[in-house]
Amino acid sequence: MILVAEKTKLEYSIDTEITEGTPARAMGLVYFFGKFLEGRADLDSAKVIGKPKVMAEAPRKIGFRRLFPIYKREAEFRSYRVLEWLQLDPHPPIYFRVERLDNLSEPQKIRNTFLKSIKDNLKGLFKG
Repeated sequence: MILVAEKTKLEYSIDTEITEGTPARAMGLVYFFGKFLEGRADLDSAKVIGKPKVMAEAPRKIGFRRLFPIYKREAEFRSYRVLEWLQLDPHPPIYFRVERLDNLSEPQKIRNTFLKSIKDNLKGLFKG
């Protein structure tokens, strides 16, 4: 007697979802980890220079075309803000970087810039 085990639809969909979606998820995690590192670089630079508002000017000038419509019509761009976080780009969104540097009052008091970066990036994603 030969027993043939057939996969149910649920088992098949779980197997294909895990194997087909895993590389994309892994890449997404790598890029999101990159956002933590880039955020840390911003904080480290602000800590060394001591003038975060001056540092905020560079990304503001570089990203003016992206920032202008967001500040002008904030409510209409909420979904755009979330999409900025989910792009395969290792940098946090420009609006986030500018806002964070503008609001940073005493960068010298930050003990662990990496943990602060993780915390700020996650807050930025969920606030987006």
